[in-house]
Amino acid sequence: MLKRVLHYFVPHKKRILAIFVVSILVSLFSLSDAWLMGRMTDAIFYHTKGMAVTINVSINQTKDYNLDLVKTTPWSANQVDLMKKDINEHGFTTKSAGSPGNNSIVVGVQAPQNIAKDPLRMLSILQNDLKKHFSGIHVYISGEVRTIQKGFRLFPQYYTIFILPFFVIVFYFLRGIFTYTQNYLIGSVGQKTIRRLRNEIYENLQNLSISYFERNKTGQTGQIISRILNDIDSINYLFTSGIINIALQPLMVVIGLAWGFYINWKLTLMFGLVIPFMAIPVSSLTKKLKVVNVQIMNKSADITDVLEETLSGIKVVKAFGMEKYE
Repeated sequence: MLKRVLHYFVPHKKRILAIFVVSILVSLFSLSDAWLMGRMTDAIFYHTKGMAVTINVSINQTKDYNLDLVKTTPWSANQVDLMKKDINEHGFTTKSAGSPGNNSIVVGVQAPQNIAKDPLRMLSILQNDLKKHFSGIHVYISGEVRTIQKGFRLFPQYYTIFILPFFVIVFYFLRGIFTYTQNYLIGSVGQKTIRRLRNEIYENLQNLSISYFERNKTGQTGQIISRILNDIDSINYLFTSGIINIALQPLMVVIGLAWGFYINWKLTLMFGLVIPFMAIPVSSLTKKLKVVNVQIMNKSADITDVLEETLSGIKVVKAFGMEKYE
């Protein structure tokens, strides 16, 4: 059965793939309704502002270091100037330096982010370069290290409450577009599949032998017409939204349960306790409806048969005045 159903969907596999993608988006939009209504309720009744939407735009980021430079002999003023020049050549900015006359001197430097991201490598490069002019020198990081970020802020003092009305309009606009696209694709695939099924049934009728129609001559014309028209209309749901719902409803249940456990796992478990009490009546009602639906289809076929017989012999009925009997 499933193989025969899939046989009719194969020519429309690209559209069916598009239907699944759009249907997943529609499902996500439907599940997001609860979150959106919650934000609107908080804003209306509790006057909450929501989350800040301020955006920090960073232009440049630097780090300030205090370097302790130690060598075996005291520092002279000329050596301090030469040391500053060497440090600046590596992309640093020398901000301050201690007084000469001691073996150790503290130098405040500002390092770009691309250099300061690896402090140990930075110290190794500085020490190897300074050793060319100052033998036995050692470089250490001492004191405070701070990060300075230069930039600007977009939308300061703005919160999600200010963009919520615009977001609601965009949300339902997109949801409407995706829903329309879903219905259009489902309808096109369903109608093309139904047309193919009816054509195949009609072609099969044309290829049946005369003996078949002789054996089923009485009361069968209306039955055949009903099979082509009414019965195929009854299974139209299967070829349209039925397959999509069968595939997507479990996905929506899984996403909904995951979201429920994330929000409140205790309440979600309590909801799970109610499911058996809902599933048992629904299952029993479905079985009864299945039997009733078969009876309706058979009665519809009988009505079509009576109509076909009456209309095809209307001249005979009129000739003998049998309108009341009919």
